[in-house]
Amino acid sequence: MDSALSGLNLEFLERVPGNRLIQTSLPNLWLYHTGTPTQPTAYLQSPGVCVVLNGEKEIRLGGQPQVLTPSRFVCYGVELPVVTRVSAATAAQPYIGLTLQLDTKLLADLVADMPPGEASEPLELPGVGTLTAEMSDAFARLLRLLDAPHDIAIMAPLITRELYYRLLCTPQGAALRAVIADDEPTRLVTEATHWLREHFAEPLDIASLSTMVSMSESSFYHHFRRVTSMSPLQYQKALRLAEARRLIYLGQANVATVARQVGYTSASQFSREYRRQSDVSPSADSA
Repeated sequence: MDSALSGLNLEFLERVPGNRLIQTSLPNLWLYHTGTPTQPTAYLQSPGVCVVLNGEKEIRLGGQPQVLTPSRFVCYGVELPVVTRVSAATAAQPYIGLTLQLDTKLLADLVADMPPGEASEPLELPGVGTLTAEMSDAFARLLRLLDAPHDIAIMAPLITRELYYRLLCTPQGAALRAVIADDEPTRLVTEATHWLREHFAEPLDIASLSTMVSMSESSFYHHFRRVTSMSPLQYQKALRLAEARRLIYLGQANVATVARQVGYTSASQFSREYRRQSDVSPSADSA
């Protein structure tokens, strides 16, 4: 664990049986604990910052998986379909991770007060970066408030604002600024992601979608990948498979029916892509 985040009073998590997602008393802060590695899980990640305090976590976003260790963080500027799994955890050394959901209004107010950043092309979001000493210190002070609940109302907003500032000063902050500033290409891509989330089961026509958001096809593809780190097709596929796994876990329909509901015309293609994403077949999840 990073030195600034070591020695925190998080022993209560080690007494939590099994896998547990905990909403803390701190605004927008969640902790996740597990003593064993987990299977890949697909879900829609809201804007936020994820940090590993102990163990390792693998993240897949349409491309190659990336591994988060205690020295790394990932920042999501828009809602994204992600697949994650805890790759290193034991009973003696459990995985502990935190997610701080971002208050976009607070971020926008802070960006407005900051001097403009360099005009260079920002990194793609989500951005995986290395925790700075200042970020580690701010996270540590925020987590220590769990032992001082009477201080949360006053201190949590101050530390959160500082943490946002530290985040915006990282290379990943340039991409986050572009999202928060609501520049025209980012705004149009966000409109397209909203449409895809509502119509993910329908056939995808990139030309029609780019025309709908008033962009050329090449410009739309470039900015979509910059904002989401995925192509539109990868984004749609991730949405389909996340919803498929949710339906299968609920046991509301058989595998063939679920495949059709999320937009697949080929059950074999659905099974291949489901296994590729989740490392298990849909029939195994159904069982």
